[in-house]
Amino acid sequence: MNEQNSNNILCSFNDTSVKKKKTFLAFLVLIFGWVINNIVLAWIHDRVPLDQPPLPDIFFNLFPEIPEAIEITEIIMLFILFNALFIMVFHEHRWIVVRRFFCCAGISYIFRAICIAMLQVPVPSKNTFCGPQMKSSLSNIIDRVISTFWSAGIETFRPRILCGDLIVSGHTICLITGLQVLKLYSPRKIHFIFSFYNLIALLAILSILIARKHYTIDVFLGYMVATNVFRTYHSLSYSYHRNELYENLHSESIIKSLVIYFEKDTYSHFFDNYLSISSYLKKIPTCNLDKKNIPI
Repeated sequence: MNEQNSNNILCSFNDTSVKKKKTFLAFLVLIFGWVINNIVLAWIHDRVPLDQPPLPDIFFNLFPEIPEAIEITEIIMLFILFNALFIMVFHEHRWIVVRRFFCCAGISYIFRAICIAMLQVPVPSKNTFCGPQMKSSLSNIIDRVISTFWSAGIETFRPRILCGDLIVSGHTICLITGLQVLKLYSPRKIHFIFSFYNLIALLAILSILIARKHYTIDVFLGYMVATNVFRTYHSLSYSYHRNELYENLHSESIIKSLVIYFEKDTYSHFFDNYLSISSYLKKIPTCNLDKKNIPI
């Protein structure tokens, strides 16, 4: 295919192909995942064995407990997420990138909700405060969900009162998903700062453990869930756009149908990463290929 035909296809794709309502539906997947997490947490809080000591953990044997370290984690997490949000909002193909982020994060949180519902373990520290336990009822669960929903799990906004969401770290899912968005969708010219992102992400994860908010296995599982969901989604997306979906070993994944639905009107993720800041400052037609977007 010659360059002119490629440009024409890209213009058509930018103008008419992407259905923005699917991005909204992907956002609902994320909200659903978060709501399910809150409902499960509100339910299992009364089932956490608070009378048992913390489980043995190799990291806890090597490093002291510093509860305030969680503030470092949350500052870094918000920094990475805001950087990822900037990349997504100003990306040339923003409606695709944001859609994929919402979907991957939502699937990860749904998986997390299933895991924390399956297993409740003692809290990682004797200093962990947990609210009073009582007999579960629908009204109690609703009250707890409402009281915790808007803090988004960030203890800086609202101190933890519910316990039990240990298996698969939610902070780690946020960190790793945001980090992968930065790595995959950032313009090539800023790739030199990825070492910095990796370093602060590692510091954030270590701070989770030092603060005794999670066991080491929780953080490890959070990393595995976030990376595998993100990579499986994008692997299926790539194969789908090359008409090789059923040759991909991930085609047996339970998220395959979701990927097909959200990718029908999109383009493979192997497009050039440009930040079209100019389209926000001036009303420049997105298919005017003579007017370059702003690479950073």
